[in-house]
Amino acid sequence: MALEAMLESSFGTGDLVLSAAPYSLSPLPEAAHDMAVSAPALGNLIMLVGFLLTLLATFALALLHATQPWRHFSIFLNGIALACGVGLLAGEIALIMVPADSLDLLRGAAGLFAAVAVLSLWPALVGLGARDNGRLANSGAQGHALMGGAAMALPLTATPGGPLSLEDALTGSGATIFARAPDLSERWTVPRLGDAAASPPAAPLLERIRTTLQNAFSRQAPVADRFRTDDPQGKPRWYELAVRPGRFSDGQNGAIGLLMDVTRHREAETQTRHLLQEATHRTKNLLTIIQSVARMSAKTLGLPANAIEPFNARLQAIAMSYDLLVREEWDSVPLTDLLHSQLNHTLGNAAARASTSGPALRLRPTAVQTLALAFHELGAKAMVQGAMAAPGGRLRISWEDATMRDGSPGYRLVWQELGHGPDVPAEHRNYARDILERLTPRGLRGEVAASQTDEGFRWELRFPASNVMPPRQEG
Repeated sequence: MALEAMLESSFGTGDLVLSAAPYSLSPLPEAAHDMAVSAPALGNLIMLVGFLLTLLATFALALLHATQPWRHFSIFLNGIALACGVGLLAGEIALIMVPADSLDLLRGAAGLFAAVAVLSLWPALVGLGARDNGRLANSGAQGHALMGGAAMALPLTATPGGPLSLEDALTGSGATIFARAPDLSERWTVPRLGDAAASPPAAPLLERIRTTLQNAFSRQAPVADRFRTDDPQGKPRWYELAVRPGRFSDGQNGAIGLLMDVTRHREAETQTRHLLQEATHRTKNLLTIIQSVARMSAKTLGLPANAIEPFNARLQAIAMSYDLLVREEWDSVPLTDLLHSQLNHTLGNAAARASTSGPALRLRPTAVQTLALAFHELGAKAMVQGAMAAPGGRLRISWEDATMRDGSPGYRLVWQELGHGPDVPAEHRNYARDILERLTPRGLRGEVAASQTDEGFRWELRFPASNVMPPRQEG
């Protein structure tokens, strides 16, 4: 063969023996070889990522919930462990060139610091659950939620006080919320009123709550109450109580209620009322001084004694309207009260011959002062030259709903005298007519019409509904 001849020519025949043997090759595929080589590295990478995620969770837990002084220590150790872990990750994915010995060192350091960080986290979190349970217990939760069975803590967090509770919201507000079963046994109270035996001021409150609850359960309807009691020093305290029966979310019947200490509001109202009364008293004193000055001025000028009586009477009518406003705390005055006060002042005993009719209206303060003068002038006119000057004369005053010229809602008031007074000369324009025909409609933004009918003098006033307070809602 060619190979054998070439060897003989080069090296001689000697002992060289060539032989052929069967040959079989099954090479490993290249992709399978690469996979077999990288599988351990991939597993290391997955474990390293999981290790870093666990460290991140531990770091967040320490940052949010750990307590002093362990908090900063645990965060510090977690930070070192995270730094070592990030270095390992960078070395595994070849972002940085790290010698094998250094990688082993990083692995050891990361594991060591991670273990110490986890161990330090345990004392940092000790008492977290106890603090939460203590706040719930202090809030009077009694294992039941408001109208249900969940915990009483609100889904809020405070820094650094921890979870907020319903008691935190009610602290200092003077309010107490409670729930009771149909047998009046307590489900929960926030905040607690205290034991009646150990806290005497709570005894009358608890008794009032029991009475109101019995009333609500018997009627199966909401009940509201307002009452006064005295504190240990004998000072009065005012409370408002509201109870509503129904069914809780756990299916049990019962009632929920609110007790509110409104003493400070009542004291402020009392002080305001005293100030208004004092202001009215001073105003009336001022009116009296004005009347005295007017009398002295008239005497000095030589005027007749009765020359200033209409002026003084008008001042008295204004003072009477102030009395009504103060009585109603400058809120509104019933129209009937205003009419009766002015009629009694101007007509005297003849007021018994006057009748009034119409829906219940409460006039605003500005309307009260305007109509007070108008009613006074009408009454004075009726006593001098109107129907009330005659023995058989009568007076009828009525009011009803009406519509203004522009279509807006309003009211119509009619002053109708029944009978004729003595014949008097035609009246020239004077201040009384100005009050009735100009100042009154201007003050009320209304319309006035006056005429002499067969029955007697008639005065009609239309005024917008804005001069009247809306009806009060009961309950």
